[in-house]
Amino acid sequence: MRISCLGISHRLAAGVLVFVVAASSLACGGRDRDLELAVEYPAADEAATTRRLIELTKEALEQRHASGKVLRFNQARHPGCVRADFAVEPGLAADLRVGLFAAPRTYPTWIRFATASTRSDTEKDFRGMSLKVMGVEGEMLFGGGASFDFVLNSHPVLFVGTPEHFAKFVDRSLNSHPLLFFLHPLDLHLKELGIVRAGRQHHVSHLEIPYWSTTPYLFGAGRAVKYAAKPCADSASGPHDSPTEDYLRDAMRDHLAAGDACFDFMVQFQTDAEAMPIEDATVEWSESVSPFQKVATVRIPAQSFDSAAQMEFCENLAFNPWHSLPEHRPLGGLNRVRRELYAELARFRHERNRVSYSEPTGDEPF
Repeated sequence: MRISCLGISHRLAAGVLVFVVAASSLACGGRDRDLELAVEYPAADEAATTRRLIELTKEALEQRHASGKVLRFNQARHPGCVRADFAVEPGLAADLRVGLFAAPRTYPTWIRFATASTRSDTEKDFRGMSLKVMGVEGEMLFGGGASFDFVLNSHPVLFVGTPEHFAKFVDRSLNSHPLLFFLHPLDLHLKELGIVRAGRQHHVSHLEIPYWSTTPYLFGAGRAVKYAAKPCADSASGPHDSPTEDYLRDAMRDHLAAGDACFDFMVQFQTDAEAMPIEDATVEWSESVSPFQKVATVRIPAQSFDSAAQMEFCENLAFNPWHSLPEHRPLGGLNRVRRELYAELARFRHERNRVSYSEPTGDEPF
C-alpha cells in the first residue's frame, strides 16, 4: 500500500498533538481539572508509600545505630533547646485572626535548633528550627495535649517534593548511594540536586538566619499558607571562614549570654494554585506575588541552655506538624506522610533509648 506524504504529515501532526497533550497532563500530575486554592490532591498509592517510608527509615536507623543511642533520622544533631515566648501580635487584620492567632496572647515555647545530616559544623548543611508552643487551647488534630508544633527549615523549599520522591531518596541512600537519587541516568533529579547545593551552607548562627515551613498549612477554611520565621534584625555577624566543630553552639551560647534574640513569625498566603502548588514542596511561593505578613513575635531571652539535663531533654523532644489545631491542618503529600512517619519514628527512638516521653509544659526545672 502506497502512503502519501500528506498522509504521513497528518499522522505526524496527530502524533505530535497526542505527545503534547500527554506531556502536559504528566507535567500537571495527570490531573484532568483545574487546581483550587487550599485543596489537596493525594496520590492513589500514598498509604502504601507511607508504610514503605516507615519501613525504610526504621531500617536506616537500625543500620546507623546498631549499638548505643538511637538519634533522629533527620535533624539529629542539635546545639541545644532554648526557652522562648511566642507572642501573637495585637491588632491583626480580621483575615489573620484565625485559630492560634485569633487573639493576642503569649505562649511559653521550647525551640530546638538542629543540623540536618552532618556530624560536624565544619560541613555545610541545612539547619532546622522546631517550635513547641505550649498551653494552646482547643483540640489538637493528633496526639492530644496542648502543644502546637511548627517544623521549619533554613531553605524555602525541600529537595524532595512528594512522598514518592522521598521514599525513592531514602531507598537509594539506604541500598546504594544518595547521589543515585539525583544522578541516575534513567531517572535524573537535577532540580532537586540544585536545591541541595543551594541550601547546604556554613550558616552564621542558628539565631541569625531565616527559616521556612517549606510545606503548606490551612489558615481557616479555604485558605492555605506557608510559615516563616525571620530574625527581627539583620545579621550582625560575618560569615565563618574557618568553622570549627561546634561553632554554631558556641555562637548561640555567646549570643544568649550577652542578650536576647527574636524572630518575626509570618504567614504567606497561597494566591495562585498553579504557581503555588500544595503538592510539590520543591516549588517556592513567590514573595513578590504574595508577601509574608507578620502574625507573631518569637522572643528568646538571654539564658544558659547547655546543662547536661537540658541537653538530654532536648535530645528526647519529639515534634510533629500534626500537633496542630484544625484551622491550621497540614496540607500536601509530605505533610500527610509526616503524621504517621514522625509519630512512629519518635516512638521507635524513645523505646530503643528506654525513654518514657511526655509532652513538656514549659515548667521544666532547668
